[in-house]
Amino acid sequence: MSGNVRADAAAMETSAKHVENVNNQLGSELGVIRNLVQGSAEHWEGAAAGSFKRVMDDYDRASDNLHTVLQDIAAQIRKNGVGYTEAEQQHHDDILKAGASGDLGSDSSLNLKV
Repeated sequence: MSGNVRADAAAMETSAKHVENVNNQLGSELGVIRNLVQGSAEHWEGAAAGSFKRVMDDYDRASDNLHTVLQDIAAQIRKNGVGYTEAEQQHHDDILKAGASGDLGSDSSLNLKV
């Protein structure tokens, strides 16, 4: 089956967890950066202080958006893994109902009942 797309529900779950781990690590790093930069807020005055606040607000929004997108990606990977498993089971059941049996995972596994 060279060239065909193959899915593995366990690998998809592992991928979803990896995205979640990266998201958590990135969130921690962005928090550290934010705290370092926020420490300079007291040095800004007047219009510059307002500009600094807007920049920090933009940073917070962008960080939150990135976090949400990565959460959504992990959830979608996980959802696709569940959908794949359900579809695979349904196909297996349909083949058995049609009168085939055997190891459906190998190239010559169908033992048709005649």
